[in-house]
Amino acid sequence: VLGKPQAAKLAEELLEAVNQLQVVLAKAGVKPEPLWFSDAELVGLTPEVKTHFKSKKGQYKIPMGRGEAELMLSLCQSRETRERYFKGLHEPFNTAEVGESLLRVLRLRQKLARELGFESFLALKFA
Repeated sequence: VLGKPQAAKLAEELLEAVNQLQVVLAKAGVKPEPLWFSDAELVGLTPEVKTHFKSKKGQYKIPMGRGEAELMLSLCQSRETRERYFKGLHEPFNTAEVGESLLRVLRLRQKLARELGFESFLALKFA
């Protein structure tokens, strides 16, 4: 960011904040435990889809992965089930430290964009 020392300083701060956020996310990112759901809770998932999940006594063990999330959140017709799965998937990241680190990155991105004459960081990225 030639000729704009304040912008260069903000860019350095932003890089540091992004690196710190990655450290915080890695620390928090312990893979969430799989959740168990009954057949009734999985309305919308076909029998073929359910065969991919470990089952025991009418319960299905659903891992917390990207593919499973796409299936659960798009096919399952039970709002309560989708909500429970979504919360379980994101719970490890729901900490004050993650929130503070993320807010720092967002604020620095906005400040840098404004310093460079853009309305938002998105406008800066598309310039």
